Amino acid sequence: MDADILRSLLNCNLREEETLPIQIQGFSMAMSKAWNCKDVRVARVLGPILQVFFPSLEEKELICGTGPWFFDSHLLVINDWR
Repeated sequence: MDADILRSLLNCNLREEETLPIQIQGFSMAMSKAWNCKDVRVARVLGPILQVFFPSLEEKELICGTGPWFFDSHLLVINDWR
């Protein structure tokens, strides 16, 4: 993992209630349905931070350009991976 990305993730200062474990399979199934997008893949990066892989650039742009998106009553912050 890029050192700048890792440093940024470690400095997120997440509150305790924000660090509850996210069930990746449940997240993936729920968001695939909400986004009407099959073949979404999800990987855990660090703690509650997930990386989502979309099947196409068009679907990624559509999903990232709409919203806001929520999972389990929590707002999702979606950013491009840099």
